[in-house]
Amino acid sequence: MNAIQPPAALPENPPARPIFRRIASGIKRHVKKLLQRPPPCVFGRLACLGQSVFTVRAPALGHPLLLNQQKSRCDMFMDWQNGAPRPDAAAVEPHLHRKFVLPMIQEQQNLPWLAHRGRPRLLCMDSFAELTDQKFVHKKSGWAFACHYRDLEHTPEFDQQFDCLGLLPVDQFDRAYRAFFHWFFEKYPKCPVVFLHFPAKLDSRPHFRERAEAIREILARQSAEFPLLKNVTLPDNLVIPAPGESYAYHFSQDTFDAFAKAWELAAMR
Repeated sequence: MNAIQPPAALPENPPARPIFRRIASGIKRHVKKLLQRPPPCVFGRLACLGQSVFTVRAPALGHPLLLNQQKSRCDMFMDWQNGAPRPDAAAVEPHLHRKFVLPMIQEQQNLPWLAHRGRPRLLCMDSFAELTDQKFVHKKSGWAFACHYRDLEHTPEFDQQFDCLGLLPVDQFDRAYRAFFHWFFEKYPKCPVVFLHFPAKLDSRPHFRERAEAIREILARQSAEFPLLKNVTLPDNLVIPAPGESYAYHFSQDTFDAFAKAWELAAMR
């Protein structure tokens, strides 16, 4: 009779430790990629109105990171991104009357949009920079920055160092906005732009009311050329001043909420 052969030995299970190492290594690579990926963000060019409206809309947008360049006038931003020298915030700081404006000068120096590695979810702007911010040029070095005239101490020392070129002229609005939006939509082709128009209803100065109306009319025309440009305006009956304030461009929470609703509706069109 044939001898019964003992069963073949079963192959040994591979050691568990190398498997766990491979799994752990894969997890580390995945986490590293997630950490290197820039967080969802919105590019902002927002003053007080725009920032307040953005705060109302932030939950619906998933609380994205806001990269703001509050006082970067469109004409000046195009100069900077085309290679013009950026401002030296440290040189401006001693001349600031309103010290809280310093971070806004630093934004013009650093231009966080250009430093961002990813694509923005959207660009949210308001009209305040072109409406009210003035351009100042360093006489010796040629760099420029923008802020309100009253943000600065206009001392003899300041006047020796800087020239004031004033507001962006109304007859340059169309060219400045068109150049900016051409650049933006070429760089970010499918990124919408929400543009909040500062109401001038509370401003008694005809000059600024005319500027606000010119910006509205120009961007209404340009939205036909740039379909992703969404203009957001409010009727005068929804423009309510901030309680206890006389400043023409500070508004109530009801006005912020109305703007947020108008933004939501504009985004659907």
